[in-house]
Amino acid sequence: MAVLRTDIERALDDLMSNEGGMKFQGLAVILAKRRWPDLIPSERKSDLGADAIAKPAFAAAGEGKVLACSTTATIEKVRKDAKRIKNNLAGISKLIFATPDTVSNKRAEEWAAEIRKDFGYDLAIMEREDFITSLMDPLNAALLQPHPGLAAPVEPDIQNRLARARTAASEVAAAWTRQMPGRFLVRTARSTA
Repeated sequence: MAVLRTDIERALDDLMSNEGGMKFQGLAVILAKRRWPDLIPSERKSDLGADAIAKPAFAAAGEGKVLACSTTATIEKVRKDAKRIKNNLAGISKLIFATPDTVSNKRAEEWAAEIRKDFGYDLAIMEREDFITSLMDPLNAALLQPHPGLAAPVEPDIQNRLARARTAASEVAAAWTRQMPGRFLVRTARSTA
């Protein structure tokens, strides 16, 4: 049985309601790192506002970026993180804000303009719809149990499939030989000399 969109929505609501910030942060860092592979996760405490960071010297195109995560989707929270980043981390030009809450495109554009004006950062927002569609992707099925707590069938890996195919082939071969004792399944041509 596949995990439904409504299951993911309820799980994200539960994370917000039960202050599951650290669980959400773990999920957000994994998904952000898939999109921006140069991000390096930070220690969960005392992170200076950066839940993951790509310092300019190590970042793609030499532009530093920071991921900040919160179950609270407010401009005040984005501003607070931007201020901590500005005061503590040099060379950052991009801020990625991840939240399981809804942030409309209109509101995101307003926030981006404000953050650009006050801090000089380009702002990208990973919001609820991004997380829902990412978690619906079968490639991310393994993230459903440990992060939002959803039980989801994960496709068995190729080794498991191969072992099952070998077992099935052995069972079929054994069944054939039990039905025809003493007979050869393949006839050979006799040579005439």
